[in-house]
Amino acid sequence: AVGGSAARSGAAAHKKTEWKELGAPREMGEARSFSAEEFVTAKSPNVPECHIRVRMTDGTTMEKMFPSKCQVRAVVESALPTPELRREWTLMMTYPRRVFGDEDLDKTLLEASLAPAATLNVTRKHL
Repeated sequence: AVGGSAARSGAAAHKKTEWKELGAPREMGEARSFSAEEFVTAKSPNVPECHIRVRMTDGTTMEKMFPSKCQVRAVVESALPTPELRREWTLMMTYPRRVFGDEDLDKTLLEASLAPAATLNVTRKHL
């Protein structure tokens, strides 16, 4: 039992050394700050299907599987089925924040980094 205790205390001492090498912990309440450029959307994995969940403005959700090589346009048209709705509304991703505009409609779900799954919100277009 004594050998086990010595081994544990040796491991604890080793961890303290590692912690000091990594740097001291931040004080409580201290936060890191990052610029928007540091957050880059990761490239989507090459998967055959994409699970999309859309939150509507009334709080209801719609879920559907789409081929990952289909265009963002198919998701927008599925969630907002009439041209009248699409003139006033669009879809957005909350994190990282991205509002899908006309320039995104021809991208595939893979190119738009929506695969293998994404949750989108219906939002009003800024005309």
